[in-house]
Amino acid sequence: MGLRIAIGAIIAVLLGGTGYFAQQTQSTKNLLQQRELALSREKDSSAKLNLRFKTIEQQMQGLQSRLEKEGTSAKTEIQEMSRLIAEKSASVEQEKAKTRSLELALQQVRTNVENGRKTPLEAEKSNTQSIEFEKKRAEEMARLEETRRIFEAQIQKMSQLITEKTADSKEAKTQSPRPAEERKPGAKAEDSNAQNAEFAKKRTEEIARLEETRKILEAQVQEMGRLIAGKNTDTEQEKTKAKNIEFALKQTQTALAEERKTRAMAEDSNTQNTELAKKRTEEIARLAKAKELLGAQVEEMGRLIAEKNSGIEQQKAKTQNIENALKMRTEEMDLLAKAKELLGAQVQEMSQLIAEKTSVAELIKNKLNQTSLSLAETIKKHTLAIARSKILEQKAREEAERSQKLKSDLNQMNSKLKEQFITLRRTKDLLRVTIVNSLLFDSGSAEIKGKGTEALSRIAEFLQKQKDKMIRIEGHTDNQPIKGNLLARYPTNWELSAARAISVVKFLESKNIAPKRLTTIGHSFHRPEASNDTEEGRAKNRRIVILLSKPLLQAGVSTP
Repeated sequence: MGLRIAIGAIIAVLLGGTGYFAQQTQSTKNLLQQRELALSREKDSSAKLNLRFKTIEQQMQGLQSRLEKEGTSAKTEIQEMSRLIAEKSASVEQEKAKTRSLELALQQVRTNVENGRKTPLEAEKSNTQSIEFEKKRAEEMARLEETRRIFEAQIQKMSQLITEKTADSKEAKTQSPRPAEERKPGAKAEDSNAQNAEFAKKRTEEIARLEETRKILEAQVQEMGRLIAGKNTDTEQEKTKAKNIEFALKQTQTALAEERKTRAMAEDSNTQNTELAKKRTEEIARLAKAKELLGAQVEEMGRLIAEKNSGIEQQKAKTQNIENALKMRTEEMDLLAKAKELLGAQVQEMSQLIAEKTSVAELIKNKLNQTSLSLAETIKKHTLAIARSKILEQKAREEAERSQKLKSDLNQMNSKLKEQFITLRRTKDLLRVTIVNSLLFDSGSAEIKGKGTEALSRIAEFLQKQKDKMIRIEGHTDNQPIKGNLLARYPTNWELSAARAISVVKFLESKNIAPKRLTTIGHSFHRPEASNDTEEGRAKNRRIVILLSKPLLQAGVSTP
């Protein structure tokens, strides 16, 4: 094939153009570039697919590790919360015991209150404490109501997440890829890509839901911590109230002692009995009201403690719900592990496909290398042919320039001689110079005369530069027979035409033109250029023709 291309290139050069071969070469280059580009794209696609599989596997491992950490952290927080709740329950029990002891103390005081009294300042303090207690109780109720709404919203959101996760798990169980033997290699890649895209989408949604669940659990843990802190604050408030009650009891006992002193003084002073009795009645009335307020406060404290115990039970129930949710997350992790195994199988299958494609790519690459070598050799031959063509074109241009100069010189010579003695005609493979005999020879002579020598010298200068051309000298005569003394020397026109051609050859040899390039032939009058019936025609037929040709054409016959 390379030889045919080279021959085609030589023919194209000889015909004057190389466009077809250049077009074929460009087409081959374009085909090679397209194949290399396709191979590069295939390698890039395989590399991207491998990278994508590795990224998915790393993300799965990171997700599993994070879920394990989140589960461990949530369990630890739940255990800590359970411990705090137990401690808080014990603290609440202690507060209950203190409250019961206060109730007993108040019961013991009630009898003494019947006969005791307080000062107006102590009664006013008792009223202020009652108002503050009512205000704090209202704030506590509002905070507990807000906590109840928050936990209800969290429970609703957790239920929704559990429902969505259950549906996703069922959907993941029902999906199963087609058997490997039913799919072709191309369909395997497409199915695997579709499954990978769907799995990546589900995995992203799963990560978002797990992240939302984690945030909700963190919010619940924070809220439970806040509630525990609130319960601590409530316990401190209860302790403060108990201290206030104890302080009120001490004040009441002090007031009773003062009352006893006052009563003793009343017995000693009869003049003040009426006023003291009136004051005592008022004090008894105020003490009765204070008793009623203290009884209401004790009842309110009991109710609040019962509500707090109920809240603690609700927190325990929510903690159990969180543990159940963590159990469900563990089951979901098992499903994710199974999905990971399925993805691993798909990755292995895809790796096998990539290996097969790589093998095919190597074969294509080897063929491309072979084609490239063949093309390089062809291009080298084509380059040599083009170089030779350029050399030939350069030589042709130089020869044309020299021919043009020769023609110009001959035209100048003809102008000086005032007659057309020399003509030059160029064809594709021949340069033909025709010289009329009257310029070179006298009538009946074969010796070159002076004017002919000048013309032949100019022609010899041109021929010396055409070293790769063969030179043939042809002698021609008219049809007039030889007469007189010339018969002895030239019996016929054959001898005369040959003698004149030989004279020209000897002259050119004397001008350092290699003899091996020179040939001579006499045609007598058998190849006329014009009619021999007129003197003008016979003058044209008496001529010397110098033919300049390529070596392969030296044996050709000139045309008239």
